[in-house]
Amino acid sequence: MALDKPFSKSETGWKVDMGKIFPILYGSFAALSITVLCVSGHLGIVRNLLMREANLPLTVFSFCSILVALYFLLRQVPRLPLDFWKSAKNCRWKVLGSFLVAWLAVKYFLSLHTNDEFFSSSSIFGLQILLRPLKYPLISFVGFVAFYGILPMLILFGFRDFSRDFIDRSAGFACLFGAFLVLMLDSESRHLASLLPVLLLPLGTVLDKWDLGKFQVAALVILQLLLSHFYFPINTENFLGQLQTGNFELPAAQRYFMNFGAYMSLESYFLWLGISALSAFACFKILIKRPAAKKENAALRLQK
Repeated sequence: MALDKPFSKSETGWKVDMGKIFPILYGSFAALSITVLCVSGHLGIVRNLLMREANLPLTVFSFCSILVALYFLLRQVPRLPLDFWKSAKNCRWKVLGSFLVAWLAVKYFLSLHTNDEFFSSSSIFGLQILLRPLKYPLISFVGFVAFYGILPMLILFGFRDFSRDFIDRSAGFACLFGAFLVLMLDSESRHLASLLPVLLLPLGTVLDKWDLGKFQVAALVILQLLLSHFYFPINTENFLGQLQTGNFELPAAQRYFMNFGAYMSLESYFLWLGISALSAFACFKILIKRPAAKKENAALRLQK
């Protein structure tokens, strides 16, 4: 409502290179957070956020894998010459201010009337986003597949058009795209659910451009049903007992907690890493069989 007009563009506008800026920002903040916590004697907080014992080689490998993945993914975001100053003039500042006042009032009310044990602060939530993806390599993507099925793969394969449609809708949607990139890092996949209705709009545009045939739609639906693991019961004989122990990495407890990324045990991570790789390959093979892709491939062959 406050930013309902598209970003203004000009030849002299700043071309934002998300493929470089975002990985650098994430890497800097994550490294700085770990350094400050370790130097200040709060290594226990790092362990709690990673939900595993300290393992420097594994953490470094996870860190590097995230930076590489972000670079190759976000280099697909179009470098549009955006005029931020002109866009700021088009903003409805009174509407934006009223939203901020309401948000601060609700936040203050919750801090007064919520038990500290159940009230999550913004700083802790920020640290979760920065550090939890370092538990295992690419655990955020693995967690998204476990929770959402083929949705992250569809976004991944159509990311260039997805990001362009997101940014072109309005300055407000462009800001939501930035929020999506931040929450995309979070290995606790359910946190992204609040943005799901917004994500479906540009994804719908991408799917419409793909012009999927009946076979592709049916195959994707079947793949989604398989990934939903509705046939995998959560309530087993030992489930409640293992929850009461507080050890969520036990086999019965993992039937529930493996769906939330950050709570995955090493065994569940490897299981879903394999499922994610196979599903991504299957999704890719399904999409290249669509009529539009066949026409594009035929045109490329004629050009050669």
